Amino acid sequence: MTQSTADHQDLSNGKDTSTSAIKDRASKTLEKGVETARETTAQLTESGSRFVRENPGLAVAGAIGVGVLIGLMVRNRD
Repeated sequence: MTQSTADHQDLSNGKDTSTSAIKDRASKTLEKGVETARETTAQLTESGSRFVRENPGLAVAGAIGVGVLIGLMVRNRD
């Protein structure tokens, strides 16, 4: 099926392929993506908080380890 035939069928089926409709669909898709990202971030934050409450010693040790590694990476090597 050629593009013009597909466009004609979309128009005859009531599908609006105008720039405005495309922008609206893109906007809605972007909004859904942002909302999904927010939900995922909230879940990860809750998961991280729960881990720290259940394993405070391990969390502190991990933070110290990360700090030492960052310190070694950024220290002046003169």
